[in-house]
Amino acid sequence: MSSGTANRRILVIDDNEAIHQDFRKILNPEAQGAASLAASEAALFGEAPPQRQGFELDSAYQGEEGLAMVVRALAESRPYALAFVDMRMPPGWDGIETIERLWQVDAQLQIALCTAYSDYSWEALSERLDLSDRLLILKKPFDTIELYGYPQTLWPNHCVQGTRGAELHDALPLERVSAIIRKATDASTDSYSALRNNWNHAGERPPTGLGGYLANRGVEEVFVCGLARDYCVAWSAEDAIDAGFRVKLIWDLCRSINPASDEKLRLSLTAHGIDIVSVAELIES
Repeated sequence: MSSGTANRRILVIDDNEAIHQDFRKILNPEAQGAASLAASEAALFGEAPPQRQGFELDSAYQGEEGLAMVVRALAESRPYALAFVDMRMPPGWDGIETIERLWQVDAQLQIALCTAYSDYSWEALSERLDLSDRLLILKKPFDTIELYGYPQTLWPNHCVQGTRGAELHDALPLERVSAIIRKATDASTDSYSALRNNWNHAGERPPTGLGGYLANRGVEEVFVCGLARDYCVAWSAEDAIDAGFRVKLIWDLCRSINPASDEKLRLSLTAHGIDIVSVAELIES
């Protein structure tokens, strides 16, 4: 494959024929009816619609078959960019074993594991698979699972290192920034709070270093705002209180994942000793 050509080859490994048809309907612009739809749009609007870039889709119905196709694609110098892998594919390999074997022959292959079941705990998954950027687990977003004995929300990929979503905003006055604290560097552990990461496999919440940094400089009061109010902001504010700081949470400089819970959240934060303020109140004071 030419180095200047985007790799748009996708392999779907699933034992359900209907799933393969659904992928083709969504990802293949040459699917039945696409040409007539384009002609109708041109007739209605007087101009041809922009051409969609298509994907080259191949189908395998068992993990063993999928592995053979990946091996053949590599031998032909036409590797797949992405594989969608179902978790349950009786009577052959399940999704986990399939992924293990695929990565043994093509470590660069991006994989989306599709599952509606809890066949494996998160700990079991992390023991067998590299939970890095090359693996996406497609489960219902915002579902809650148990991770290391504590509830964990499943989030869509966001703030991934090396992507635009993880960059500092261009308008941020960096000349006024005295330190940048790095967190969420452990792929097996989430991290909401700015002061402490979430629970790890040892049942601990390791500090990020921010609390010690502020204490060493004599800081006694912190102001918290940002996204999301009901997760990262709230956890940061609570951890700051627990670390001995006075905390003001600037309510109108935050937004929640679940705004319906805002009133309950406000009461909880206040009960924790956090002072809820607005921008206008800060200016007046």
